[in-house]
Amino acid sequence: MVLQLHYDTLAQTAIYWDAKFDLDVLKGKWSYELTSRGNYYPKGDPVSALSRVDARPGNSLKFPLFGYFSLSPMAEWRFFETEGTRDFLKRINTYVSLTYSIHRDSRVSLLDAMAYKPSGATAAP
Repeated sequence: MVLQLHYDTLAQTAIYWDAKFDLDVLKGKWSYELTSRGNYYPKGDPVSALSRVDARPGNSLKFPLFGYFSLSPMAEWRFFETEGTRDFLKRINTYVSLTYSIHRDSRVSLLDAMAYKPSGATAAP
């Protein structure tokens, strides 16, 4: 038996997506977020270990803690399939994120924006 090398270029056509939908809940206090991202390769190599489908739909509920901090628990489903052997993986990922928001167009310096002061606070003399 003789091993014959085969060289080929990897040309793939794919569909990529990244979508997000936000909805205010409780008069703007909380927000619900529905996300979906992933990729799909309609044609592939039968011996490839690359992904054929990698889809991640998810949802989260974001609510403010104090100042510019907010907490967001999230559940995300992941659907993954390889090209060659068509191995399929389905799982649920859950996590919690803590975010600190700084508005890019605010007219304060970065250090002042990071040191949150409530609206009733006055500057020290």
